[in-house]
Amino acid sequence: MRRLSLLTLIVVLLGLPGAASCPLPVKGGDAVSVGIYIAPVGSGTPVVDYESRRLLTPASILKSLTVATAYRILGPDWCWSTAVMCRGRVKDGVLHGDLVIRGSGDPTIGSRHFKEQPSFCSAVAAALRRRGISSVEGGIVIDSSVMPEGGAVQSWEVEDIAWDYGAGAYAVNYSDNTFSLTVPEMRTNITVPGLEVVNNLSGKGRSLSLMRGVGCRTLTVGGSLGNRRQATLQCSMPDPGEVLVSRLESALVALGIAVEHYNVERAADDPCEIVLEYESPPLSEVGRSLMVRSDNMMAEATLRALAPSAPLDSALVRERRFWKDHGVDMSLWRIKDGSGLSRANAISAAALGDVMRQMAAAPEVSQLYIDSFARAGLDGTLTSFLSKNQRKREFVLKSGSMGGVQCYAGFRINPDTRDATHVIVVMVNNFSGSRSELRKAVETLLLNSF
Repeated sequence: MRRLSLLTLIVVLLGLPGAASCPLPVKGGDAVSVGIYIAPVGSGTPVVDYESRRLLTPASILKSLTVATAYRILGPDWCWSTAVMCRGRVKDGVLHGDLVIRGSGDPTIGSRHFKEQPSFCSAVAAALRRRGISSVEGGIVIDSSVMPEGGAVQSWEVEDIAWDYGAGAYAVNYSDNTFSLTVPEMRTNITVPGLEVVNNLSGKGRSLSLMRGVGCRTLTVGGSLGNRRQATLQCSMPDPGEVLVSRLESALVALGIAVEHYNVERAADDPCEIVLEYESPPLSEVGRSLMVRSDNMMAEATLRALAPSAPLDSALVRERRFWKDHGVDMSLWRIKDGSGLSRANAISAAALGDVMRQMAAAPEVSQLYIDSFARAGLDGTLTSFLSKNQRKREFVLKSGSMGGVQCYAGFRINPDTRDATHVIVVMVNNFSGSRSELRKAVETLLLNSF
């Protein structure tokens, strides 16, 4: 007995696996992995610290890292700026050259989530009129140099890419990089140049599928409508820049500004005049929008803003270097994107909690960062979380989910001052059973922890 007691003491002291039972009941047996870190935003002993250094798939709570990094490096008032340029000489109201859109990666152009933004097409038309241009002899050209590797991230699952949540970020984004497809008519709500839709409907179920490879313009619709007469599917655009060019040209022509598409001889000394600098809403507004709605494309655009005109890896290196320089243990992190859609991502609850603690202590961004999280029971993906509990006002969280993964990250706050009191990171991988049951278990854990 003495030998067994000593062994138990050693296990407890060393913190080896098995030293404490998981405070969260999760179905899935030995396959389940859980990491929990709940601690005061200042110094103090964690309220719950269970396997908090285990690397786990974060899903969409990774967006809280992306937004934190952008707020600290770029600042919450930073904006994307898309330049529209006349490349060529203007004479007698004719641009003898091309209209060039130099993309900045702005994810808000034409977005249904920023309806208060001035119309990009109207702003371009107004700028051309101010310059006295009534005809463009050439065409409308996209300059994508700010994001040479736009589109879906390589580590994303191919099954995700055709859907709206699989829309990647490009140098020029438009209308959230998505469109609607009505089945079985295979009719799109907007013109998507070069798109080929293949009708592969069959079977008697009610499940519909979409498939489109990376860089591919062929969209295959499979599955079955079942008893439904039609359905509307939300799809990602193969090339949002081409869609914007099509919409802009139609808008200009409707306003009496012709686009001729002549083969214009271009000289090296052709002037290039900026006629419009189109700015996005500030990063703080984009950050809250993407966090509350869990917008993958906007998260990727935010990450890529850290390293303009460079590959995705350069943005990830800058993110890693920043937090390493600020004392966060990043030795084992595996970060592949900004949205969390990649299953190759791996991060620990303690490391993410450390990032969030530093954000809560950064006076210039702390309140904006805290306010970017959804309010439990009220906003976005957190609408049903603690919705019937009076204490829901104490929690602002980002949720993350994919097959076998359910995670939460955020803060416990003072409901009156909205100041953060505790950081919260709960990560569950490889669970089985009901997702709603797991959500209720997390609700109970949070309520009982304070």
